[in-house]
Amino acid sequence: DHIATSRTPDFETTFHTATQGQGIHVILNSLTDDLIDASLRLLTPNGRFIEMGKTDLRNTEEVARAHPGVTYRAFDIADDAGPDRIGAMLMELAGLFERGALRGLPVRCWDVRESVDAFRFMAQARHIGKVVLTIPHTP
Repeated sequence: DHIATSRTPDFETTFHTATQGQGIHVILNSLTDDLIDASLRLLTPNGRFIEMGKTDLRNTEEVARAHPGVTYRAFDIADDAGPDRIGAMLMELAGLFERGALRGLPVRCWDVRESVDAFRFMAQARHIGKVVLTIPHTP
């Protein structure tokens, strides 16, 4: 019920409304530029912003000055979590999917022979979820 596109900063208004102005406690981010700024504005006081992206890392002190009480942390899952913790997280996620607490993203399949169209569709950011190329049973 609370899904919005992250391709424009309009998600800020959507989630501000959905939370009745309360904001979001934790944001797991891989966006850049003004989309990061919109996300930071959505955080509750004492909210946590976990940066997974690598292309627009922010200075922790500057974020703290602009957003008092917010914790900003760049996170590299391979380096910071390690294989044992990643395995435990995947097991927890699998359980959430099995119980129906989480559901997968929409999938749009394209025959591999239509891969040019599929990549064009994806490059134009017209998709939601996953774009999958399928291999036909017979060539």
